[in-house]
Amino acid sequence: LIDAHACRWLTLTALLTTGVFYALMRSGLNQRFSDPALTDWQGAAVILFLAWGYLIGGPGRPLAMLLLMVILLFSMFTNTPRQLFRGCVLAGVLFGLAMAMVGWQNRAQAHAAALQLVYYCVLLLALASVSLLINQMTRLRNESRNRQQELSEALNRIRDLATHDELTGLFNRRHMLELLNTEKHRSIRSGRGFCLAMIDIDHFKRVNDRLGHGAGDQVLGQVAHTISAGLRETDIVARWGGEEFLVMFTDT
Repeated sequence: LIDAHACRWLTLTALLTTGVFYALMRSGLNQRFSDPALTDWQGAAVILFLAWGYLIGGPGRPLAMLLLMVILLFSMFTNTPRQLFRGCVLAGVLFGLAMAMVGWQNRAQAHAAALQLVYYCVLLLALASVSLLINQMTRLRNESRNRQQELSEALNRIRDLATHDELTGLFNRRHMLELLNTEKHRSIRSGRGFCLAMIDIDHFKRVNDRLGHGAGDQVLGQVAHTISAGLRETDIVARWGGEEFLVMFTDT
């Protein structure tokens, strides 16, 4: 089906090109390029060989267009939209030249040039469809990425609310109970103890009654900051409830 001489040249050139890419990857020279994977160059080589295959393909020429679509659709999951757009433009140019040469070579046959023109129009339609599909997938990817980020932020916020007191930023009572239980088992296993201190703000009700709950909240926040600043990194403080704070001094 294919001219043997032309096929040999195509095969040898493809093998040589594959060897060049392999040598660049194995030697580490590809790390000097802005795109170490050489995605654009590999994509251009594939499109070039497919257009060459179309040129010498004889009755099997349409298979080259089919393979082109398969490769472009597969590349949607690995390449950037800009790389894919460049690939579509390059395919349009190279296949246009190949089809023009095929039409010229077979100009003696009836409707040969018209058939190549039809093929080219179909190819352009397919490339345009791929480009639209690429834009759609890019939009969906961006939306998915944004939703993942929002979900991650919401999850972090939920975790923070589940373990911390919103007013003071300290651990809450429930999480402190979990930490106490963990420290108890660690002490039993290691034989090294720990100490607890309960801190209560004197006359805190007077602050709320005279200055309002807003001032009381500021007092709680300032006391929490003062306690935290005076502890070792290994010590843990939590808001136990109301104006009470519980401090755990580990290994003490």
